[in-house]
Amino acid sequence: MKIRKWTKKEHIPNLLRFLENETYDIKMLVVRALGESRDKSVLQALFAHLNDYTDEFRIEVEKALIKLDPSSATRQQIKKLNEESVKANREKPVNHTIEEIDKQLYSFKGRFNGNIQLTKMIKEMLKKPMRW
Repeated sequence: MKIRKWTKKEHIPNLLRFLENETYDIKMLVVRALGESRDKSVLQALFAHLNDYTDEFRIEVEKALIKLDPSSATRQQIKKLNEESVKANREKPVNHTIEEIDKQLYSFKGRFNGNIQLTKMIKEMLKKPMRW
């Protein structure tokens, strides 16, 4: 998929809709395209997804935000939201249910390059109690 093709103003509404997609790889492509669009109207939508998924995803959103608006105000807002996210994650109870783990593994599928065997192996390991 050529990202530049999707950076035109008429494609922005579709990109914003795709930003709500749960698939990690799609969201990564959309974030890159929105950053390349240079359309500042998408800033708030990107800020809303700043702390979705992984550190790699967060960094990609940060790059897009800074491409769109390199001002110190944007940098300060990124820093503030990241600090709030870290604090919220510290206070959030950990959920180790199989359903939650499955959801997390699915969201990281792009990082495993679609390696289904690896995903299945991790899920099986997590079903067994660990002995330390």
